[in-house]
Amino acid sequence: MKRINPLVHLISNEVTLNDVVNVILGAGGRAVCAVAKEEVLEITSTSDALVLNIGVPNKKKLEAMLIAGKRANEIGIPVVLDPVGLGASAFRNEFVNHLLEEISFTCIKGNRAEIAELCGFEIISEGVDSKDVKLSISDIQHLSFRTGAIIAATGEVNIIADDRSSFEVKGGSHLLTKITGSGCMLSGLIGLYLADEGQNINSVVSAVKYFNNAGKSAESDLFAEGIKGTGSYRIKLIDRLSERGEYL
Repeated sequence: MKRINPLVHLISNEVTLNDVVNVILGAGGRAVCAVAKEEVLEITSTSDALVLNIGVPNKKKLEAMLIAGKRANEIGIPVVLDPVGLGASAFRNEFVNHLLEEISFTCIKGNRAEIAELCGFEIISEGVDSKDVKLSISDIQHLSFRTGAIIAATGEVNIIADDRSSFEVKGGSHLLTKITGSGCMLSGLIGLYLADEGQNINSVVSAVKYFNNAGKSAESDLFAEGIKGTGSYRIKLIDRLSERGEYL
């Protein structure tokens, strides 16, 4: 870690929040999960990064995210957006569009379907899982130019791009798609890396590489013990991600 335990403020997905916090703690950071509009401005003001994961969206969460995001922009800390399930409903689309209109994001991380939706493609979505979507590097770079954010599109090959450069990173274990929250964990890790290593594309690439390597190692650990359960894989993934923490 280059900084001492960066504090990541999460307004995140209730379904996966515990795992995201454990990943941040294990990787050497700290996490705080304030969502009430009465305190998010104060909490954001003392944080080193902000991660907005729309997860289970509602109007109160939107209000809190807008307050926190604007404050994060004022004090210059990185802001990550994870547009979970974008395209599944008109409300989710309106929710994300409102955030994009009001907040400047350092990084937008989503699966191929979510990023394609942001690019303006017509995608039929039935939930939060990624579909086989053809998405070019030029599409992603155009989105980066339009939003001013580093874009991380996840899939079998992850594409990380800004309006000037792009990187491809092979995906991790196929088991990442068999547990809830792997994408949310990555978003939290990206927030930590941006706080710790600088607000640039290299930090995002490093976070994605570290996450995918941990995913592969966790799969090897699972098979070495002759275990087939996805619950055991989830624990081994968090174990592997915690190897970055200085306390070990």
